[in-house]
Amino acid sequence: MADSLTPTLEHQTPRQYQTELFLEARKRNVIAYLDTGKTCPALDIIYRSGKTLVSVLLIKDKSGGLTENGQKRITVFLAPKVLLVQQQAEVLRKHTNLRVAHYCGDMNVDYWDRRRWAKELAEQDVWVMTPQILLNILRHGFIKITCVNLLVCDECHRAVKKDPYNCIMQEFYHDRATEGKRPHIFGMTASPVNTRAKQTQMKVSDAVWQLERNMDAQVITVINREPVTAAAPLPELKLVYYVRQHVSDALKEVEAGLASAIWTLHRGETVIAQLEAARAQQAAEAACIGLTLDEEKITSLSASTRRHLQGLALVVQVGLFTTSPGRPASV
Repeated sequence: MADSLTPTLEHQTPRQYQTELFLEARKRNVIAYLDTGKTCPALDIIYRSGKTLVSVLLIKDKSGGLTENGQKRITVFLAPKVLLVQQQAEVLRKHTNLRVAHYCGDMNVDYWDRRRWAKELAEQDVWVMTPQILLNILRHGFIKITCVNLLVCDECHRAVKKDPYNCIMQEFYHDRATEGKRPHIFGMTASPVNTRAKQTQMKVSDAVWQLERNMDAQVITVINREPVTAAAPLPELKLVYYVRQHVSDALKEVEAGLASAIWTLHRGETVIAQLEAARAQQAAEAACIGLTLDEEKITSLSASTRRHLQGLALVVQVGLFTTSPGRPASV
């Protein structure tokens, strides 16, 4: 445990508001509410408010400790997505000297038994995993919630209804048997409640109160927002208006006629191809029996069909390039 109230990190100096949040979090269970920030692709810069670094300070401060029967206690960092699990584990490895291990479903952790988890408990200082994995091993009795000295919950606003976060809290943390031996709670969120436009202020307040009750923690944030905004600027809001153009009934009729004409032209080309194929077949059959076909009549028929299709194509072109709204094309 830290000997001083001044927090330190391996590669980064905490901002003033991060220090304030840390000092408050080490005294009681809290949910740190800070904006996520934004990304600037043009400059390849990611602006973040730094909630994770507050958790790093707390993990270093709370690491270690034993249960009443001398069993080792561990810190568990929960993140709802596998990518976040990997990212948070890398942050902890970078900023602490603790033994950090992360666990995902593709590691086949669902098939691990009590001995394997006991081995992980003995060899690691921090577990980083999804809440579902922790819920599974708690339900199987592989470890007890009292073996956790600090429970860090990223995106803890999910702790409602049947979400694994809430199941962990309701089934194990709030159990009377764990009273006095429960882990310290530190939650992080960029939005303590999923708000909707139709929600009243009273409903939002009730939702925040329910989250605090589920997590057994109080939502806190920074009073002076200027340093947070400077570190993690809010996304810029831009409005783009879509104006739907009015299409007159006359123009719709012209468009429908053009579509029909194009389809007829396509069918006409198909008919010509069929006629030419039939003529070739008839000529071949006539040659076999020594007859001569009237090539001039057949050619005349094909030429007549082609002239009709050429005229139809002209109609289509005139309609496409000279039609104006409200006035049908004329040829």
